[in-house]
Amino acid sequence: MRVLKIVIAGIVLTQAKTLSTGLIPSSTSPADAIFHSWCDEIGIAINPSVRLITTNQSVAGRGVFSVDDLVQDERIAIIPTYAILHPANGANMFPDTASEFRRKNKDKFNNSTSKRNGLKKWFKKLKQRIFRRKRVAVEHSTMETWSVELTEYALAILQTGHPLSPWIQQWRRDDLVVRMFQKGVTSEDKNAIEETAKGLQQLVPELPVHKIMAALHIRLEQYEMFKSFFVDSDPNAKETIDMYNILCSRTIELADGVVGAVPFHDMINHSFEPNIGLEFSEDGTALELVALSDIAAGKELFLCYTALGKAYEENVAVWMLVQWGIPIIREDWKVPALSNSQS
Repeated sequence: MRVLKIVIAGIVLTQAKTLSTGLIPSSTSPADAIFHSWCDEIGIAINPSVRLITTNQSVAGRGVFSVDDLVQDERIAIIPTYAILHPANGANMFPDTASEFRRKNKDKFNNSTSKRNGLKKWFKKLKQRIFRRKRVAVEHSTMETWSVELTEYALAILQTGHPLSPWIQQWRRDDLVVRMFQKGVTSEDKNAIEETAKGLQQLVPELPVHKIMAALHIRLEQYEMFKSFFVDSDPNAKETIDMYNILCSRTIELADGVVGAVPFHDMINHSFEPNIGLEFSEDGTALELVALSDIAAGKELFLCYTALGKAYEENVAVWMLVQWGIPIIREDWKVPALSNSQS
């Protein structure tokens, strides 16, 4: 099959003239086409041998596929940092919101931790026992207000028709966790939390209900602590709750203490055996997705949402289910880097 060689930012990408596989649809949905068109307009360089496709052959119903063979180290996409939604970029887009947000919330976290003191004893002990390490991480995260700030910016992007809005309009999340938030369930509502936990357990039966309940409690508690930090948005409104939940499930840590959502990257699904990886460009002006191995045409592209080579265990599986909505059964837990060294 003939291919066209093109160069973007000094990197050679190969453009397939025809699809080389019948395993995936030969045409994208209107939403997929809109997204690719937006990427072109915003300056995100996507390898023409790669395509976002809505299909039931994706593990999530929508994913990124190779439509032609890819080779190891080939660039999958080049995403300029100006297109990433993180606090600094958001503040540049909406300086008035950023200034008011930081003025209003300057000392608020010093007082917000008192909300923890009223927790029911049994739930507090449960969380300390099961999620001791996660609890430390959550308490540390309360020093950062990125989740609320980015929610404000994302909503403002949609309301103002900002150039990033076509991307954010395609964000979707509708699961039991989101519905729990929409119903106004609080961290003290044990019955509602248990009902949601039992529904989630049906997706991953081997996960204990009490652990799922503990994770749900943490998620609700986080949002309750953050409610008073909103400046422009009503924290009880459906659109705010939906945006908060979906944004938190699409972000990654870009650098120490810097969290953001990365376009195109966030359309790629998770696997413990990823075939692509993420790295910064040499000049630091872009994030690059790179093939970790040769990838045949028709294969879905995957990133690993957790640290490679890190022991994967039950508490992480619970958090993946509650925070990101990803149900992972035990037989899919794979840690290749550790398997040969374990006794």
